[in-house]
Amino acid sequence: MKEIVKEYGGGLFELAIDEGLEETLLAETRVLRGILEPAYLRLLTTPGIPKSERVGLVEEALDGRVHPYLVNFVRIMVERGSAYELPDCFDEYERRYFQYRGIIRAKAESAVPLTDGQREKLTARLEARTGKKIELTCVVTPDLLGGIRLSFDNRLLDDTARAKLKTIANSLAGAVL
Repeated sequence: MKEIVKEYGGGLFELAIDEGLEETLLAETRVLRGILEPAYLRLLTTPGIPKSERVGLVEEALDGRVHPYLVNFVRIMVERGSAYELPDCFDEYERRYFQYRGIIRAKAESAVPLTDGQREKLTARLEARTGKKIELTCVVTPDLLGGIRLSFDNRLLDDTARAKLKTIANSLAGAVL
């Protein structure tokens, strides 16, 4: 990871902690991440546009819509020619937030969408297993055929029909007839 991302994303998080704004800024950085598409970032780094105009674009787009600390953060990144690093800085902010709050990200892949009840039950089981709060992201992956594949805390639990069929195929391939 680039040093600028650690320094600036971490600095934004430390400021948020000091001011009691960590949840507010987390929500707003998530929204901004969706807005800061490559074309907009390219505009904010175009040398043919004077820096003052690029900063003005940021202030016009964000002022009054997000916390002033976040407006200043984006402005500083644009002034320093580091606008392309903004999404990574927001990722670093989120990583530190999760670490600070003891939250683990988990991803559940299934062939069909999980119901609300299934998501809640899965989240509760993972929280009981890890002893930490879980932020669960559910993804539909039709080629899994059935079952569920979980990834969390650098672990992979694959209880899908596809994985079971692969295990059976591998054991049959090694069988002597």
